[in-house]
Amino acid sequence: MNRKQTIDFFARSLQAFESSHDAFRVLGTVTTAQQTAAATFTAATTATTTTTGSTSKTTATAGDDGITGAHALKAKKLIVLDSSFNPPTRAHAQMASSALRDAGNDDDDNTRLLLLLAVNNADKQAAPAAYPTRLGMMAAFARDLRSTHDVDLGVTTMPFFHDKARSIVESGTYYHHHRRHHHPACAANSADGGEERRRLRLLPPEQVFLCGFDTVVRIFDPKYYGASPSAMRAALGPFFAPVSDGGGGGGGGSELGARLRVTTRPDDAWGAVEEQRAYLQRLGEGGGLAQMGGDAAWVKRIEMVSGLGGAAVSSSRVREVVKRRRYGSDAELGDLVSDGVRAYIEEEGLYQDHLP
Repeated sequence: MNRKQTIDFFARSLQAFESSHDAFRVLGTVTTAQQTAAATFTAATTATTTTTGSTSKTTATAGDDGITGAHALKAKKLIVLDSSFNPPTRAHAQMASSALRDAGNDDDDNTRLLLLLAVNNADKQAAPAAYPTRLGMMAAFARDLRSTHDVDLGVTTMPFFHDKARSIVESGTYYHHHRRHHHPACAANSADGGEERRRLRLLPPEQVFLCGFDTVVRIFDPKYYGASPSAMRAALGPFFAPVSDGGGGGGGGSELGARLRVTTRPDDAWGAVEEQRAYLQRLGEGGGLAQMGGDAAWVKRIEMVSGLGGAAVSSSRVREVVKRRRYGSDAELGDLVSDGVRAYIEEEGLYQDHLP
């Protein structure tokens, strides 16, 4: 599938997504085999999600290229990179690769990466790059990662992390088997293994949201949660609450069991790395989250890691470089984006008429 066909595919997929009124959908997956292949992104799966009451069922029709779809995606841990991807950068790649590397390569872990794009209205042309084009760049970015894990390309209409996490769980797209704890007296007692099957249940994966330091500051800013002193706790409490054996989003409970993996972003606006780590430490102290209407225990579910060294790499910087026509120098744009993303920018003529 060439670049135009890829963009057209995502345009049709977005139209179908908007018509469905779903809050979340995986449009396709770049498999590990495709990440090592030479061809560009080919036809992904067309998924249809139907919801009845509190039960969601997702089915899909697979293409002829081996890309898996949005149904029955087994994952014990789901690493979520949520961004506008306008465009995807090497900073995004570092965040994703670092998280996947730390997750390990154990087959039993069943870790997946989800590149998540929030769309308010899939029919509207988002500036400066339209949503289908961004999804095309996301597919190219996923291939350039050369990851040992499958990479899903998803969209959501939800604006906030806690809403996105719940929409992912309620879609029924991801699952893993969980063995119930039981009393020794309840050991398997039938030849057909019926007791063993009853001890297994499906749970949603643990979600690990990747974000920069600037994002975590906004997450814990009380102004986003309204005037009620309990509003932040009501929104973020289920987001951080560990999934219990008898609960969890897929098992009838409200817990989402999510974590945050925060990448430091040292600059004039956010301070040095030491200042950012000190901010996180203060959140867990008496005058931190508890005073803002949250729970200091949430800090235990937040991990802070180091970002890229050197000059800041951001989507706005990429747009500025292109706007000022500085990408005649291979080194500059190549330092900011991967080869596949750069090809999209140059061949589609992106960002030349827009300021950051």
